[in-house]
Order: sequence, then C-alpha cells, then structure tokens
Amino acid sequence: MQSPVRAPVLVSLAIAVLCPATLIAQQSATRPALAPAWVEKFTWSCIGPANMGGRIVALSVYEKDPTLFFAATASGGLIKTDNNGITFTHLFDRESTVSIGDVCIAPSDPNTVWVGTGEENPRNSVSYGDGVYKSTDGGKTWKNMGLRQSFQIGCIRVHPTNKDIVYVGALGRLYGPNSERGLFKTLDGGKSWQRIHFVDDNTGVLDIQMKPGDPDTILFATYERQRDGFDTNDPAKKIAKGSGLYRTTDGGQTFEKLTKGLPTCALGRIGIDFYRKNPEVVFAIVESAKIGKPGERIGWSGITRIADADKGARVVAVAKNSPAHKAGLRRGDIILSINDAPGLSSKNLPQELTRFEVGTTVAFEVLREGKGRKLEVRLGKQPTPSETPPPSNRPTRGGRSPRRFTGERPAEIAFAERLGGQPANLQDFQGGEGFQHGGVYRSDDGGTTWKRINSINPRPMYFSQFRVDPTDDKHQYVLGVAGSKSSDGGKQFTRDFTRGVHADQHALWIDPANSRHMLLGCDGGLYATYDRGAHWDHLNHMALGQFYHVALGPRRDYRVFGGLQDNGTWGAPHRSAINEDWIRIGGGDGFVVQVDPEDPDQIYYESQNGATQRVNLRTGERAPIRPAGPRRGNGQRRGADDPRVIRTTQRPNYRFNWNTPFILSKHNSRIYYNAGNRVFRSLNRGNDLVPISPEITTTKRGSATALAESPLDPKVLYVGSDDGGLWGTRHGDHDWIDLRKNTSASGAGTTSATNRGFGPRSSAQPPRGVAFTDLVDKPMWISSIEASRVREGRVYVTVDGHRSDDDRPYVLVSDDYGNSWRSLAGDLPRGSARCIREDRVNPDLLYLGTEFGLFVSLDRGTSWTRFHNNLPTVAVHEVAQHGRCGDIVIATHGRSLWRLDVTALRQLTAKNREKNLFVAQPAEVIRWSRSPSRGVSGGARRYVGADVPVQADIFFVLANKPRELTVTVLDEKGAKVRDLEVKPAAGLHHLVWDLRPNASRAGPGSGRGPRGAPRRRTPSSRDRTTTYKVVVSADGETAAVELRVVADPGDK
Repeated sequence: MQSPVRAPVLVSLAIAVLCPATLIAQQSATRPALAPAWVEKFTWSCIGPANMGGRIVALSVYEKDPTLFFAATASGGLIKTDNNGITFTHLFDRESTVSIGDVCIAPSDPNTVWVGTGEENPRNSVSYGDGVYKSTDGGKTWKNMGLRQSFQIGCIRVHPTNKDIVYVGALGRLYGPNSERGLFKTLDGGKSWQRIHFVDDNTGVLDIQMKPGDPDTILFATYERQRDGFDTNDPAKKIAKGSGLYRTTDGGQTFEKLTKGLPTCALGRIGIDFYRKNPEVVFAIVESAKIGKPGERIGWSGITRIADADKGARVVAVAKNSPAHKAGLRRGDIILSINDAPGLSSKNLPQELTRFEVGTTVAFEVLREGKGRKLEVRLGKQPTPSETPPPSNRPTRGGRSPRRFTGERPAEIAFAERLGGQPANLQDFQGGEGFQHGGVYRSDDGGTTWKRINSINPRPMYFSQFRVDPTDDKHQYVLGVAGSKSSDGGKQFTRDFTRGVHADQHALWIDPANSRHMLLGCDGGLYATYDRGAHWDHLNHMALGQFYHVALGPRRDYRVFGGLQDNGTWGAPHRSAINEDWIRIGGGDGFVVQVDPEDPDQIYYESQNGATQRVNLRTGERAPIRPAGPRRGNGQRRGADDPRVIRTTQRPNYRFNWNTPFILSKHNSRIYYNAGNRVFRSLNRGNDLVPISPEITTTKRGSATALAESPLDPKVLYVGSDDGGLWGTRHGDHDWIDLRKNTSASGAGTTSATNRGFGPRSSAQPPRGVAFTDLVDKPMWISSIEASRVREGRVYVTVDGHRSDDDRPYVLVSDDYGNSWRSLAGDLPRGSARCIREDRVNPDLLYLGTEFGLFVSLDRGTSWTRFHNNLPTVAVHEVAQHGRCGDIVIATHGRSLWRLDVTALRQLTAKNREKNLFVAQPAEVIRWSRSPSRGVSGGARRYVGADVPVQADIFFVLANKPRELTVTVLDEKGAKVRDLEVKPAAGLHHLVWDLRPNASRAGPGSGRGPRGAPRRRTPSSRDRTTTYKVVVSADGETAAVELRVVADPGDK
C-alpha cells in the first residue's frame, strides 16, 4: 500500500502573472486610451457557422432526467440543454478561459455543476485553463474554486449522495513541469482541497471512476506527458514511468498500484470504465511502450507485399537480404502452402506467418513459371523500422513503379495504425507476451488482476476512451478516429459503430435506463442515437467552430471564408447564413485561406503541412500549389536560369508547418508567397513556385509560421518560424537579414545572408529600441508579423511562448525594418499573443488576438483594452478587415466567426477624444434586400448567422455630463425626421435609428426605445440614395454629420 500524500494546493497564479520580465512591461500602468466602459457600446454579431460543429471533449447527463445535459468543448465553453438537444444555451462565456477538460453534474443536485478548465487532450492546438469552477444555479453563474495552476483538468467526479465531496484529476502543465497536479479531494464543496495522491511534477491524473454502489472505491489513471515547442502530431513524451493505474478503497486514505496482468513496460494514456450491472467487472484501455509492435518472438520472413492468385498468394516484393530473399523466394512466385498447411491465400498468409517464432525453419511450397519448388526459410528477428531493408525488386527503367497486382496487400500484419496506436483483433498474433502490447483489459475482481481481451487502442494520446453497456457487457465501445463496437464481449471489434459521424470521437454517454440511447462528442460536435449506433442525429445548431484563419471577399455584400481544426475550409455569405449556405472548399484541417481581390471566385486554401490549393468557385477548376524540387543530377529546373533562385544538386528537404503561412501580394494578386524552411514565390498564382530565401529556421525541425509583405513596398518581406527564426529583406528575393542576430539600437546595418546590411532607413529618427533578443530571450514561436500600411520600416511581431512554457504576451514593434525593437505588451494580462493587425484606416488602432480574447489599442500599443462586451473569452487567431466598409471579422478558436462594424472606433483618435463634443461619421446604411425563402424553418433546431440590420448606428462622445442633450435626424431639405432622446451623461454614446420617422406620440428613449412611425416608402425608395443629417446638441454646442442610406449593391 502506498501512503497518501496530502498538501495544501491553493497556490495562486498571481506571482507568475504579475511579475513579467522588466522589458516586457516597459509601459507603466496608466488609464487606457479606450475606456473599458466604452467597449460596452460595441456589440459583436456571431455569423456562424454551426453545421460542422467543433470538438466536444466531455458530457455530463442528469440521469434522473436525461433531457438535461451539458457538453464541454475543447475551446468554446459549455453548452446546456434541458429539452434533449432541441435548443442549447451557451454557458461559461465570461470566465477567465473557455477551454474545458471535464464537466460533472452532482448526481444528487442538478443545479450543482463542476467544470475543470483546460482541455485534457495533449494535442498540438490545445489551450489551457485556470482551475476548477462551480455553479450552484445550473450554470447561470460560476465561481472559481481553486487549483488555478493545474492548467489542464483530466476528470471531475462528485459523490453520488454528498455533493460536497468532489475528486479532481489535475493533469498539470503540458509544456513543462509544475507541482499543482495529481488527485485532489474536497469535503466542503471546494472551500479547501487536499492533494491525496501525487507522483511527481511531470505526472498528473487523467481519468477517475467511482465504483457503482461504493463511492469510496475509486480507480484512477496517472499520466505523464509533455509537448515540445513544435506542432507535431504527438507529444514529445507520451509514454513514461509516471503513468499507471491506481485504486483506493477508503476514499483516498490509502492507495495501491494495480499491475497484475497489465504491461510491465512503461505506460501511456489509460481510460477506465466500470460495468454497472456487476461493479466487480472493470475495464481499462491501456497504452504501453510496446503498442503497435509485433511480438518479440514472432519470426520475420521478409516478404513485404503479396497479391491475389488463383490458388495461394503471389509474391510482389521481398526485402533484400531477408530470410525469404536468401532462401531464393522471388517476385512473382506463388506460395501454395506453408508447412503443408492447406487453404493458403493472400488474405490469411499474414496471420499464418505470425504463428512461427524466431529461428523456426518453415517449408514453403512455391509455384514458379508453372513449376513447383520447395524452399526452406529460416525466420529471423523482426527489424526495427529504421533497419527494414528495401525490397529486392527495384523499380523498372525510367523510374516507374512495378505494376500493381489485383488484390495487392501487405504480406505482414500491420500492428501499428497510421496515427499511432494499435488495430483491433490482433490479440492472437502478438505471441505469448501479447498482454505487454496494450489494448483493452478486463478485471473480474475490481481491478486486482487483469486480462487483455483485445488489442484495439487507436491513437491513444488523443482518445483512450472505452465504454461498456451498463446492462450487458457483451456490448463494448472504443472511440477513435472512427468508433468501434463489439457484440461478443470484446473478442472482436468492428469499425462501424459511428458510420456517418464526424471523425475524432472523444466522449460517449450510454443511458443506463435505455442503453440503445447514447450521446457522442467528437470534433464535429454532438450526436445522438436511439438504436445503439445504427443511425445518428447530428445536433449541429451551436456555433463551435475552431477557426485558425478568416478572409473576406472584396464585394460589398461580401463572402467570408475560413479554415477550421479538423473541419477543412468553408465559405458563406457574411449575413444571415444558415447551415445550408456554407460550402466546403477543402478537407483535412483547414488553416490559411485567401481571396483574390481581383477575382472573388478564386480562393486559395490549405490543409495541414503546407498542402495548398486554389479553386475557382465559378468554374470548379482546382490546382495544387507545392514547390517542386530540382531534377536529379544537374540541379536544373524551371526558373533555374534566374540567378536569384537558389540552386542545389540535391533534392532539398523542404519542411512545412502544421499551419503554413501563405499570402497574395498586396501589389499584384497573381504573386503568391508561402514559407516552410524557406520562403517561396510564384509569379503566376502558385504555379512555378521557387525558393527565394536561404534557410530561415534555427533547427532541423523548424518551419515558417508567419509571413508578411509591406503594403508600401513589394520588395520588403518578413518571415518568422516556430523555432524563433525571424528574417527580413528589402530586396524581394535576396539579401535576407537574420533579425534576431546583430541587431543594434543605433540602427546600424545588420549582417545578411549575403553580407549586405539593412543600414539606416529613414532621416526621421525612430523611437529608441533594443535588440530583439533583449525582449525575447529564447527562440519561440513567431505567431504573426504585420508590416505597417502607413510608415516604411514599421513592422509588428507577436511571439507565442506557451509551447516554450511561457504564457506571457510578447508584442513588439520596430520602426527601422527590424534593426531595433520595443515591447508593446505593457498592461496586457497573462495569455499568449496570437496575432496583431494594424487598422487599415487609423494606424494608431491596433487589434491583438490572444489566447483569452481580443484586445484593442487606440494609441498604437501604449495601452490595451479588452474588447469583448458580448464576445466570449475565446482565443482569437485572426482579424480580417473588409476593404470597402467598416467590418472586421475575427476567427475564434472555439466559437466560430464574429463580425463588428468599427467605423466609429476608427474615429476615436486622441484629437477627437479630447473634444467637448465629437460625433462620429456613421457607416453607410444599406437597405439590404430580403433573401428568398430557403425552405422550411426546421423548428427550433436551426442555426441562423447574425443578419446586418437596416439601421443607422450613431456614436458620439461627450467630455462632460450636459444639462441638455438632444439628437435629431434631418432630411435633405432640413426638415426634422426623428428625435432620438438620450439620457445626459459623459462618455461614449451609441444610438440606433431604425430609419423610421417620429411617431405621433413617441416617448423618450435611448434610440432603442419606442419605435418610430411605420416607414413610408415610394415604390423606388429602396433603389435610391437618401442623405440625412444627424445633429447632436449639448448645452448649446452643436455637431452634425451626414448619414447616407443606399440601395442594396447586389454583386458589386
């Protein structure tokens, strides 16, 4: 027995948050230029989409009334339904984070709900949290109950009859060690906590399961994992000594580690489930160091590929110098039998070969050119992947591959899945030590001893989810990229449980009163079945999209496009879009997308690792975009006569990021750039893409993550990488400068790749700065680069340090092409910086997307204001600005796309803010035509993106509270049309005029109050432009602005 470990746990994050490096907080804490109260005057509109859903990581159902349940999202908060999914309410929007690892309703009180923040999956795009929260009113309000430095919460379990007893599995930081992790318990509803089990600073607790009927008996899984600074598929460490399975039978007083029958090698992720009908039966899905490998004693023949034959199996390929090759087996031979066993075919040969151990001599009966032969093959040891020799049959002359035979397949069992883990039903082919290789295990004595029942365990680090039917243990389910089921107690699993359901499934709830009824959470949102998975209903009417990027079309009635995590690239109209309006442009994981401003139907998009394409939505034409390596030999290729193109005699090892940056030139949209470990350029829409830079990364694993071109000078380019590389050029395709090295506050030249310097750039002296490495002291992910639209040499950079175990926001600016830098992070709170964008109209207005929302600066980074109002606390990965109107659209990673008109915000300059009375020029009002009916409403389960209302938004600022204040709308002849009365107050005001004239007895309001009289229109009123004047008078001072109301522009 292991003694319990108890320690106080309410360790605050305040030290880490309030003590950033001195250079990161150069500005003193002053009143921000944009007052937080003014932010409330700006209201965001969610435009969707909802049809593709977003990652659901946990479900909690009130089992006394299963129509009431909560679904936790990876990065979009919490949703709740009390009508079985007909409608949902978004909850947990205003807390410090909206990334959730688990949610748990108290079984004895549905109004008591617990949420653990920070997604538990150790994937590359995971966010982090600040502890556990509790609601006592069904989710309406929340209180942080501590464990603020736990970062990721794996699991929460509430006692079935005493809601004050709660267990929390804290995983801890994903990118480095920390102490606030392990198994925690409270006896007083979260007022105080005890850490009752702890392994070390690298190991947390992922899963907790209470024994049905005995809540003091708990099984839980510890998990040691860590990611590095690169966005690879798997963590750098996912199998380690800290991972294991434990049990307590006294509510956490004592513990024992469960090992009998489980793998003796190092373990990885583990999932647990009790069988409710007989709680002595418990299952575990286990990842081990030997997962996906053949048994060590299973012999190896070296036959790598086989094909169908009329009788037996035709040999397609044999590894050179392998046992079969040495015995004389050749390509084209037909194997009729092994050790005289009859009935051999290409389908069963792989299984037959696994029955023989290393060193066994096997007799092969072979048919070659119509003649029978006997060959003896002495089986060898299985080679490691790096030792596997190539096939002895070489490609035919000219580099062509040999023709494929009918039914061609591998000659050996594939023990590993493509994304990691292990396929189902291999338990009979991994030898006598097969239990060492992981899979599904069963215990019939409450966890004391275990027996492996199946090899299945797909991509364990991302799933490891097993569920057993509460009333019939013959029905078992394993989640993965696709769901698998067994109807014979786990002997055989079939991958047909979730047909028609989105990939990557993370949460499954089975109704204990009716096990045909289930809920499923996946990367595509939420699904329900009432026939044990034969058919699924997609509950896709919540906007939960995890966007990486957004782009806007150039038309006034523009389209919006974006790339999403595991949901490809989509596009739709920017207003009133329903699910059916969204069109899917590309698959995989969607990232950057760009619209050709000269041809709005020409869309550029990508999936992971730089797989970029362009598509013409009008014609359907598609073309891949990828740099081609030089031909073998002389190094010549298309474009090789250009002296600026880097030449090599060997095929280059180009590397591209998970989220590869690419841009269209602002000066010529036919010019396309992207970047991997070099920068590439095409002068013809992505065709003939060639490298124009040297290696721009600092490691052999690095790749580009940010790319920018100056709007003022097409020869000025910047690129940044995931390993901290930062380069620039003023010459378009040569003389690249490493901006991290040899920078000087004096503006002296910087050494380039060709030994030429940047040199001083302007007669105007830039603000005094320092070297980049003085502000960013270690190589970290360059998350965005923004070249200024108004000043040559000005460039903004954000650095995201969370992958390097650093959550501080890094925001920097240079006014001399990167020679010297200043920090703009002054009063920003904790949270990684994702992107920075300079406003296209007002260069003092900056938009900053961070891990915990959007920030705005009206004084070019001297001060920042959280710009939320009704926007959730969600990660903002991109800000797109429309070129013809005041709209910006932000890409949130968890709550889809949001739109805001910033026409007035752009006018809140320092000069205008200092006036006694300032009235902003209103945005042009468009009389949008009604869209034609698009079918039946679909009832309450229907998502509609926010419309653009036909109304005038009037903003004005008062320096002091006036005694008298009036707002009047006049027509073109000066006649009064509408009085908009408002309460006198200092500050920013926002009034809405619905374009109606005064009613006969209109009462006072705020512009949103009593409606005016019905609009009186002539037949052509919607087709002409009308000009009004808005007059604001305060204590005798008057200011007036023009307001234009125009017709629907259609496709213009």
